[in-house]
Amino acid sequence: MLVQLDFKSSVPLYQQLKTGIIAGILSGDLREDDRLPSIRQLAGDLGINLHTVRKVYGLLADEGYVHYSRSLGTVVNAPPALDSEGMEQFEAVLLPIIIELRARNVDKADYDALMGHLWETSIEASSAESSVGELSSEPSQESVDKGADVKVRTDLFPKRQSKQMPIRRVRFS
Repeated sequence: MLVQLDFKSSVPLYQQLKTGIIAGILSGDLREDDRLPSIRQLAGDLGINLHTVRKVYGLLADEGYVHYSRSLGTVVNAPPALDSEGMEQFEAVLLPIIIELRARNVDKADYDALMGHLWETSIEASSAESSVGELSSEPSQESVDKGADVKVRTDLFPKRQSKQMPIRRVRFS
């Protein structure tokens, strides 16, 4: 599975990684009982702090996407169903965004078009083949031999205005 991290994005790295893993589950690249790389391995391969990866794995576990196993490490669960508590959490996140859209005179038809576009974008993002790294619990010999040689998709996250570290092009598996 490929995961993308854009160091120039205004979206925090942990959120990008979390979104990438969930997109992998959505697309079927990550299936139930698949093992994720260790925290240390993934952090090293991506060139990010291991506490960032630990935070992502913790959030994914809290939301039911993964679980921890002593013998296997972090393991993917079947995609969790959304219960009423989960729906309330999404409502709490979306309500301020919708209020801001309405304050900017976005009407219901434009809102519906935006949601349709975002729905389709989420499907495309979950099946995108061009990203930064391949997610697997075992390193591949190709990634060790060749290093960074993949195309990077940079259009999914908004850019920061200030100069920041560029996209890190790392193949990991």
